[in-house]
Amino acid sequence: MAVALAFTLAQLLFVAPGLHLGWDESEYVSQVARHIPSAYFSAPRARCVPVLVAPLAALRTSTLALRIYLAVLSGGALFLALWVWRRLRPVPVLALAGVLFAGLWVTQLYGPQAMPNLWVAFAGLAAVGCFLRAAQDRADRSALLQLGCALAGVALFRPSDAVWLTLPMAAAVLLVPHWPRLALFAVIVAGLALGGVQWIIEAYASYGGHRGPAAPLQCHRGRHRLAYRGR
Repeated sequence: MAVALAFTLAQLLFVAPGLHLGWDESEYVSQVARHIPSAYFSAPRARCVPVLVAPLAALRTSTLALRIYLAVLSGGALFLALWVWRRLRPVPVLALAGVLFAGLWVTQLYGPQAMPNLWVAFAGLAAVGCFLRAAQDRADRSALLQLGCALAGVALFRPSDAVWLTLPMAAAVLLVPHWPRLALFAVIVAGLALGGVQWIIEAYASYGGHRGPAAPLQCHRGRHRLAYRGR
């Protein structure tokens, strides 16, 4: 908890003040901001990011308020991602891991930003912890459920990252004979499918098929820029 609080505080002190919305963030936030028209939402964009910022962006026009909101959320996400590992590693080890990760400048930079990068990392960290718990303890059904949810979260933000994350898991299940193969494989596939179905539906509904999100030349970037107030 102390590491997560320190992580949030570091973002509020050193990153959030004066950090304006970039182009990518403007595309995401404009989808749910009521005071401006929505920017063109290009195919590779993750719908999860607008959902993440919607509770605040729909009500407030302050960039600083958005930064504070995301800093608090990312601090909570760090705590939950490490909490998953509490049955696998001692608390001091988890605290040290949290300090090493949260102490990176790139981690603090992405914490208060409306971008998918850090959220993929948090969900991936939680997914690996849940996978190891479920593999080592067949009775830990909650770990299987949490594994599916975490993988679905990764896939919702970035399906390609979810695939690369699950490949080592699948290989480990095949190589370790006493692990519950059927249950783990089923949850891995279900998590990927649950998170990836939104991308597939949107690809065919809005971008002309499965090649849409994979074709950057089809992405149009207009000159829309989000007019958020600095305070």
